[in-house]
Amino acid sequence: MSALVALIYPWVVFAHLASVFGFLLAHGVSVGVLFKVRSERTREGLRVLLDLSKRSLVWTYAFLILLGITGGVAAYLGDSWRQGWIWASAAVLILIALAMNWIGDPYFDRLRVAVGLEEPAGTRGVKAAQGLLPEIPAGEETLRQLRRSPRPWLLALVGMVGLAAILWLMVLKPDLARIGCSSVGISTEWACPDGW
Repeated sequence: MSALVALIYPWVVFAHLASVFGFLLAHGVSVGVLFKVRSERTREGLRVLLDLSKRSLVWTYAFLILLGITGGVAAYLGDSWRQGWIWASAAVLILIALAMNWIGDPYFDRLRVAVGLEEPAGTRGVKAAQGLLPEIPAGEETLRQLRRSPRPWLLALVGMVGLAAILWLMVLKPDLARIGCSSVGISTEWACPDGW
């Protein structure tokens, strides 16, 4: 590591960790809303919470992008690109993001439609049989079912397990190339150069 890289590297790691904290703080708004929605009884309260959650996403995604950039730069400067834990942590982060979008986005979208914050997908400007679509399309029972959904718990589980996996990978930096070398019959010269 050159003197310049040695000088810059700790600051890049600092920026990476700061972006992780920023991401967790910004995304914490949506997590808090996710569980508060279950106990909120008024439509106006639900609208305020759901609007707050949507507004926090700008910062969530900004910090997520910064997290990826600073993590990539830190891996490059630290010459960690050939280590499996770097790629595994990036893969886990991508899988968490995909799972959160797959599980969470439809849930929040249905809630926003149910309280009248958004129009149902594909209905913008469409006339109903007797005029424009109602401002609040969902009845109380639909809203109650959405609030009682197990999705918040599933989202929390995915997030906690995923973050724990990334933390394990980043802190312990396991040598993933050596996992199972002696037990799977792979040529030790190819997969396990030290004869594991």
